[in-house]
Amino acid sequence: MHSILRRRGPSAAALAMRAGVRLAIRPASTAATAQREYRPRITNSATSLPTRPALDFKAMVANAAALQRNADERAVPGIDLARVASLYEQWGKAKHRLQTLQQRQNTVAAEMKVLAKKGDKQAMAALRDAGAQAKADAKALAPEVAALEDALYAEAGAVPNLTTPGTPIGDESKAEIVEVLGTMPTALPSPPRDHVELATNLDLLDLPAGAKVTGHAFYYLKNAGALLELAIASLATRIAVRHGFTPVSAPDVVRTSVSAACGFQPRDARQTQNYSVVHHDVANPTSAENPNSLVLAATAEIPLAGMYANATLPATALPLRMVAFGRAFRAESGARGADTRGLYRVHQFSKVELFALASPDPAAADAAWQSILAVQRELVSALELHVRVLRMPTQELGAAAAHKIDMEAWMPGRGAWGEISSASNCTDYQSRRLGIRCEPKREFVHTLNGTAAAIPRLIVAILEQHQMPDGRVKVPKALQEFVGVEVLESPFGPHESE
Repeated sequence: MHSILRRRGPSAAALAMRAGVRLAIRPASTAATAQREYRPRITNSATSLPTRPALDFKAMVANAAALQRNADERAVPGIDLARVASLYEQWGKAKHRLQTLQQRQNTVAAEMKVLAKKGDKQAMAALRDAGAQAKADAKALAPEVAALEDALYAEAGAVPNLTTPGTPIGDESKAEIVEVLGTMPTALPSPPRDHVELATNLDLLDLPAGAKVTGHAFYYLKNAGALLELAIASLATRIAVRHGFTPVSAPDVVRTSVSAACGFQPRDARQTQNYSVVHHDVANPTSAENPNSLVLAATAEIPLAGMYANATLPATALPLRMVAFGRAFRAESGARGADTRGLYRVHQFSKVELFALASPDPAAADAAWQSILAVQRELVSALELHVRVLRMPTQELGAAAAHKIDMEAWMPGRGAWGEISSASNCTDYQSRRLGIRCEPKREFVHTLNGTAAAIPRLIVAILEQHQMPDGRVKVPKALQEFVGVEVLESPFGPHESE
């Protein structure tokens, strides 16, 4: 195998295979079996998605000023709570008129039956005319009600989640450092090499082949690079399972409506975050307006959130915590400069995602949130990375997030900090749009998500932080068994700069 200094025991391929199935074959002890806690069976029989999000228009109108200020602080364009309030009033009045006309038709029908029994043909004729007029008026009014309803849901549905108090206000520069983990690497060459130079010399990465086969920002990982990807995914999943997360293998293709319900919508309507999928069973398969059109998932958060759409979960099943490995697809329109070099910002990447459904009780939701952060901290510690934890400001929050914590690793070759994970508390934003409730009061659950491992970014951080002056790279101890080596070295001989 390329890129090794010396081997440790069995072959890298055998170790990777063994590591990948270890969870499945490990026998449970008798004591562990006796102490096992069983969870309730969840009935998840819904076969469709909600046709409309369960938005609380009355509350939105009552808190219009706060919601408008919230949208402005997030710098979300096109949000107009005054229009939401106006549409809500118009829709309510038109809907009331329509219901009155429909009730009139029902009343006429009932009265017609009474008059028919009496044989009063003259009164029946007059009543028939009144019923016909009510029917005609209702038919003429129905399109107006439907149009007002569509406009109301479109305007109100675009309003972002209410930001948690204490969140910094402003752009990325306003992020607050919460804590710093690990130590700054010191035994580096001067200047430090970036991950592209390191990975190319170590024969881990082939960017030209990715561009040739697919296009810009696609790539091949090979040799120890491919093993690093599998090793990080396995390590992150095992850590999450130890923290109580249930492993799930989810689809990488989702309906547009599920992606939108999770808040994956670009701030700029001229840009897109998603790759559309042509599907022969759907009319206009790539139309964003078609809720059944398909897109490649931007993160496993989306299929995990959709998994329990239209379900009511027993209170004893919460928190329901899941971890999923998947491919993430990002169109990333508008990215420029150093952020597009190498593996840092790519269109497809492997990712281990954490997702939780929690009771709307603040303490219960916070406990689920802390478990996500605990997994993230343990992973960066295992990878021996120097990381800072940031409380992200309003303009860095997606539509669904009430607050967000990011982790950034120091990347010496880039000469900058780079995001490697994030964690968001979305309160009931997603559950209202996906119809996920919990017993006994059928309240909407709170959803929380976090990145366990955005693998290319972690490879960037590992290569750049663990590089040696001679161009070799130390493999973190937690990955050595998977990768099969302690140090990566070039199969082409000493580094050209040495």
